[in-house]
Amino acid sequence: MNPPDNASIEQRGWFSRRVAHVRAWLGQGPALIEKTPGLRWLGPKLSHPDFWKMSRTNLAKGAAVGVFFGLTLPFGHTPFVMLACAALRAYIPAAVLATFVNTPLTLPLIYWASFKCGDALFVASALPVPDGISSVLALTFCGSFVLGVGFALLTYLACYFGYKHVSGAFSKP
Repeated sequence: MNPPDNASIEQRGWFSRRVAHVRAWLGQGPALIEKTPGLRWLGPKLSHPDFWKMSRTNLAKGAAVGVFFGLTLPFGHTPFVMLACAALRAYIPAAVLATFVNTPLTLPLIYWASFKCGDALFVASALPVPDGISSVLALTFCGSFVLGVGFALLTYLACYFGYKHVSGAFSKP
């Protein structure tokens, strides 16, 4: 895929310019992994065309994987996302972009919701909660796992049924 020239990009609106830049980034495919120093070891494993072909199920699986790891891991998402995409034959660019659900602006909200969800789980199941900082970590970890699974499922369904609109935006020149 040839990247669009800068003159044609600047004549478009803001959203069209963003879509053109994302299309150019996605068009790099496996070369994108080989250029990233920490991910070069994954290059041979992820060079299969299925990982870089956007279809309804690949996009939905990739976005769901990205949201799951974005909500459960505070940092270091990318290697885990790549391995999960390899196991599920998911669309890698969607998975990597979906991890950005966890940003410095959303991090406090995510971990507050994870703690509250974990607290509700432990109270509802009447499990003993350890004292001190380990209780906060246990509640947050359990809550983030439940939220990750729930939002990954919602993301999968939204991407699967909304694929027609997404693919139309990216297929326009």
